Amino acid sequence: SQSCTRVKTKGASGEVARLEEKLRAVIEAGRRLAAHGGAYDVVEANTKERGEVEAALKAARSSTKAEKARVKELAQQSMSAAGWTSALLQGEENRFAKADE
Repeated sequence: SQSCTRVKTKGASGEVARLEEKLRAVIEAGRRLAAHGGAYDVVEANTKERGEVEAALKAARSSTKAEKARVKELAQQSMSAAGWTSALLQGEENRFAKADE
């Protein structure tokens, strides 16, 4: 169908992967700080960064999930029997209207 377009999910999943990797690095840095007794302000900065990365990751996952749901819904609509029948009937009406002219 002409209304179906390819959705670029690689960018969205790439963003999720990038954020997951960043979160792993922040968590590892936090573990090192905890093991070696880092300064309070450094530990707090790490905690704040971890929260920010977790929030961004959650938003990216939510966006990806919503995008996949929209694609799935569009696919169901384009493949529904009602949609095909309607398109066929619309084509028949146009054909007969042209023949009458």
